[in-house]
Amino acid sequence: MKYQISYYGRQGCAEKTADYIFEKLPKDTLVIDANEDVEVCAETIIAIFEMGSNFDTVPYKIIDIMERTKERELILLPVVPVKINEKLKNKIERAALPFIPDECDYLGIHLVYGEADKKLVHGIEKILEADSDNFGAEAWLEECDKSKGHPNMEDLEKAWLFIEKCAEEVEY
Repeated sequence: MKYQISYYGRQGCAEKTADYIFEKLPKDTLVIDANEDVEVCAETIIAIFEMGSNFDTVPYKIIDIMERTKERELILLPVVPVKINEKLKNKIERAALPFIPDECDYLGIHLVYGEADKKLVHGIEKILEADSDNFGAEAWLEECDKSKGHPNMEDLEKAWLFIEKCAEEVEY
């Protein structure tokens, strides 16, 4: 099975995840920064992308890749700066599903815990400067603080185990 990893993000978490996954896959795997002109050419596409605070939208560069996965397998690995739970996973998956062609063999989604984007943190800090009693912003800032140093090895290994599981299911 030939793999292509397409990643997108500003913080470096998507690239770090892509590099880790690349080391585990066969050496003919392609790793492509989605900011470049991406040709979808492998049997299995692994799309890794960083999410900000809006979990209802998928980055356009990743949508473009997803829309070109006809007759291919697709695995989604969004990187999120908050505690991972099933509700969040379902929300992001609902945002992505409309862009996945019917002819695509969608293998699933796994959220990767990653560090919050510095612009997001700065924006939250600005909100708190204007309104120090904004409990929603305080909670977001706490989540961003907890996300520092992620994805760590445990986060990356969980992502790899998900990909392995997907590959095993395809083989049977």
